[in-house]
Amino acid sequence: MELLKTNDDDMIQHMVKNEIMLHIVADISYKLVKIKGAQVNHNQHTPVQLVDFISVLVMNKREDQFGTGEVIFPNNHIVKFMDTHKEFLAPNQAVKIFILSRKFRLALQYLAEYNVDFEIDFFTFAIEANAYEIVFYLRYRFEEQLFKHAIKALDSHVSSYQLTPKFLKAKITLSKSMLPIFNFNAVKQFLAIMEFKIWDHTLENNIFSHTANPLLCMCLLYELLFLISKKFFSLSYTCTQLMDQVKQMIIQYIEAVDEENFLTEVMLEKDYSGRDSLQIAVELEVIDLIQAPKVEAVIKRLWNSDFDTSGSFFEMSTAF
Repeated sequence: MELLKTNDDDMIQHMVKNEIMLHIVADISYKLVKIKGAQVNHNQHTPVQLVDFISVLVMNKREDQFGTGEVIFPNNHIVKFMDTHKEFLAPNQAVKIFILSRKFRLALQYLAEYNVDFEIDFFTFAIEANAYEIVFYLRYRFEEQLFKHAIKALDSHVSSYQLTPKFLKAKITLSKSMLPIFNFNAVKQFLAIMEFKIWDHTLENNIFSHTANPLLCMCLLYELLFLISKKFFSLSYTCTQLMDQVKQMIIQYIEAVDEENFLTEVMLEKDYSGRDSLQIAVELEVIDLIQAPKVEAVIKRLWNSDFDTSGSFFEMSTAF
């Protein structure tokens, strides 16, 4: 990093041209080796490439690791650096670094400016980095190319449920959008993970423990399981069992909430398509949720007050 602060471009080009060896000392270095397609010798050394310098610029944008210190490598500095050394630049490697670092704007810029051909690694790297803003962009921008690599895309996506329970709302939404290309094996793997995660009631491992709105995520998962049961009839029994368990958890969650204002806010939070938990429940006819006493109380309160219900199912319903 000190070399980059000096802006010694001649030294940087000398190191890249002569393939000066770089010592691998951290997990991120091994990811860089994968991006470069390089080899590591018995001394944990690998030839330095321009992408190594780009990684340092991106990963050390500020003075401190908490992202609150002075900016030392702003985006325009990174862009200028890459333009200066463009003869050594592999645009697809740079895009992977930006994705790994969750630099959405830089990733988009180089995908467009350099007309970089889509690689399935863009998608899998974004999932590994939990960079779901990039995941969804790639999902819709490169739909045809993504579907050509459906097996690898599905494997990475389904495995993400196992790796961490975080970003659940984004994962379920992505699963729903990719349902047309889900194959039998991918669905079986997904259901196996769900069986383990849903029935595990420990705080650490339960799939809903790390979401800010468990109720919304439960409703979204219920919907996804319902859609899967319709597409894969042979798995409908497993889906139905899981749906019943999720429904019980929904009711238990509602009964455990004593603060009406909190429950109201939770029920009206919207998913990425603009639907709240009540609207999803109405669409799926989850009567147990709709007729729960606390939910009925919230519905009556909302209907008879000036509470903002724009975009919810109240706009299209009569008094309940």
